[in-house]
Amino acid sequence: MSQISSSWATRSFTALSAAMLLPASILPAQSTAGAEGTTSTIEGISSNLPKFSVASIKPDKNENHMITVRFSDDGVVFTGVPAEFLVQQAFAVEPDRIVGLPTWAKTDQYAIQAKVDDDDVLKWKSLNSLTRKVAFQALLVSRFNFKAHPDSREYLAYSLVIARNGPKLHTANPTDKYSNGLKGFDGSAIGAGAVIMGPGKIAVQGASILTLVKLLSNQGLQYPISDETGLNGIYDFTLEWTPENAPLPSDGPAVSLFAALQEQLGLKLEVKKKPVEMIVVDHIERPSEN
Repeated sequence: MSQISSSWATRSFTALSAAMLLPASILPAQSTAGAEGTTSTIEGISSNLPKFSVASIKPDKNENHMITVRFSDDGVVFTGVPAEFLVQQAFAVEPDRIVGLPTWAKTDQYAIQAKVDDDDVLKWKSLNSLTRKVAFQALLVSRFNFKAHPDSREYLAYSLVIARNGPKLHTANPTDKYSNGLKGFDGSAIGAGAVIMGPGKIAVQGASILTLVKLLSNQGLQYPISDETGLNGIYDFTLEWTPENAPLPSDGPAVSLFAALQEQLGLKLEVKKKPVEMIVVDHIERPSEN
């Protein structure tokens, strides 16, 4: 296990916009101020978050290419995660909004176990899954020597909106422990905030629409995706479709990702031209040894 520095925020990310540090749903109103005010907001948010005191990062040679994220009472466990996924989660951006990552950061997979100090356990337990992910920034800086800056460019982009007949999402029960829900490789329940993703399938429990946007952005679509559903709840959902170039299913016709979104979740993707916030990666290294 390696010690994680707690002084990363003001050194490495004062140039990044607050919108990239936290999802809009949990940003304070003043975070949209000018550069000086924004930097102050970032430092205030970061200093109030628990820091990972120890972390183990090892290459993950599992060949099933499944990514799992499991939050515990004192930290988080990842399997099959590339560095790109950590950047996505830490800054609440989709992979197509990240510029400058080397190929290995998208393909090399890692198994990660990270824990907060004992004194921070209660604070960690009180955070929702979106806020916890901001703490991944410290992991990137300390173990991947990560540096980046923001940029804004105008692109064609997808807007995720509600389909004509309304959403078909199951609202999550905030007290649900998901004992009969998604399971990890060891067969134990993963809990709220869990995500399992594989070819042609996304399964999520106790997560927001922002999580769905991130997962859809991992599917190789033509444009970046932004959420315009107006849905602010926490949901359980499963999305299944026929991946491109996959064999036709034996039990029915092929279903595209776009069709599956409408039929199964009551959502759709519309193409629009809009400014898109990007993260430009200036530097990243393979993780330091444990």
